[in-house]
Amino acid sequence: MGSKVHFIVSTSCLPHTFMGLHLPKQLTEGLLSSLSILYLHENDLTGPIPISIGSLHNLSRFILVDNRLNGSIPEEVGMMRSLVMLDLSMNYLTGPIPASLGNLSNLVWLYLYGNNLSGSIPMK
Repeated sequence: MGSKVHFIVSTSCLPHTFMGLHLPKQLTEGLLSSLSILYLHENDLTGPIPISIGSLHNLSRFILVDNRLNGSIPEEVGMMRSLVMLDLSMNYLTGPIPASLGNLSNLVWLYLYGNNLSGSIPMK
């Protein structure tokens, strides 16, 4: 069996847009199934956060600080049950904070400042 990716700390090999980005099942169940840290701080990423990000069930740290992401936070983020840290601060995200964030029972750090989000942080 091939190697699996455990963390990504740069997007130098990726286009600087999430627009239309879809994580294929072969990646989320294969190569990226063990991904635990996705650190994409200050990578000038644009577009919405893809809903397929919810397929990364082993992700413990999802950090997209200081990019140019827009749109809403997808409900699918609530499927990332291993998340300990979620940092989406300093982007252009809009809309309500998804209720599904209340499903993240392991979440310790949540940073959403510097966006135009509405509502309260759900607790379960």
